Amino acid sequence: MIPTHYMMNELERYERNELNEKLALGQEPTHRESLILLYSDFHKDAYGFRPRTVNVYAMSTEALEEDFAEFERVCKENQEADAIAEAQADLAFQTLIANTIQMGAGDEATALRWIVEGAYDEYGFDYEHFLWNQGIAYSAYGKAMAKKIAPIFGQVYAAQNAA
Repeated sequence: MIPTHYMMNELERYERNELNEKLALGQEPTHRESLILLYSDFHKDAYGFRPRTVNVYAMSTEALEEDFAEFERVCKENQEADAIAEAQADLAFQTLIANTIQMGAGDEATALRWIVEGAYDEYGFDYEHFLWNQGIAYSAYGKAMAKKIAPIFGQVYAAQNAA
């Protein structure tokens, strides 16, 4: 048996069909129709998954707008948390390099080579996965580091496969 929150009444089915027809004809959706069309995507942006039990056609325009305001608030919080996590990951990788230099590498190039050699068994030639796993793949620092570290991964990969 389908739960009632999944079921659409006749008016809701009519609204859905009208919207689909309007889109098929290339007509501009109304404000409410735009909210309905974007609801699932915006929910996913905010929470990481699409809503499965929400009948947007049963919601008032005001309720849709309230949800959109909440989605916007959650997305902003997520962006702030992501920025903090990215900064922490950048700092952690910088600390790893500094500690490796202090342990005897002597300079950044040697430290990066040692780090890559230590990571080779787990990552092979996949330096992007390595950087992603460090949490720095998408930061400005991580992109700059990718340019330095990619050739080192290539050299280690070539040396491992030559043996």
